[in-house]
Amino acid sequence: MSIVLRPPRGPVALIVLGLGAALPAHASDCRPAPGLAVGLNKLMHAFETAASDNEGLTARDFLIGVSGVAAKDIADLNRRGPVIMVPQNEQSGTVRNAGPQALEFEGTFAGRATFFRVPRAIAGGYMIGRNSVTLTYESGGAMAFGESLPLVGFRVFRTVNHLTLEPKKLSVFFGDNDGPEPDRCYLPQ
Repeated sequence: MSIVLRPPRGPVALIVLGLGAALPAHASDCRPAPGLAVGLNKLMHAFETAASDNEGLTARDFLIGVSGVAAKDIADLNRRGPVIMVPQNEQSGTVRNAGPQALEFEGTFAGRATFFRVPRAIAGGYMIGRNSVTLTYESGGAMAFGESLPLVGFRVFRTVNHLTLEPKKLSVFFGDNDGPEPDRCYLPQ
């Protein structure tokens, strides 16, 4: 007896094809991201001066380059309390933020509808490089970014492993990608 595997057809094929389009592969070209420049520089400065000026940022400050977030969702983000950065030495430290509940909302990033999942407690560490800051999330304490699959509207989320902020680029590494090539990268516009 032999088994013949045939490619999916109809709605299943659309979901499989759409899933491949929505999930990021390694970034080969960086996408332009309007509104990213000011937030990127502010966030890098906050990490670099955390030892001397730990006033704490808000969770909203970490959504750099994101627009079109509903007023209710912004209010929920503002209820989370400050993001606390605690330096361990001159080049590294920890980042914490907590809120009353996990959040899920939509906004626009890099000209595309993007969905965000923010866990009840965000936890991670940061490392300051020569011209960069890398924020690495702890398991269970990471944000997730999502897209809607074409034609079916099903949302697919990827959990962020770490972000690298540079003056002229934001690199995003998803899941277990701890290598040198980001899954996505964005250029300030």
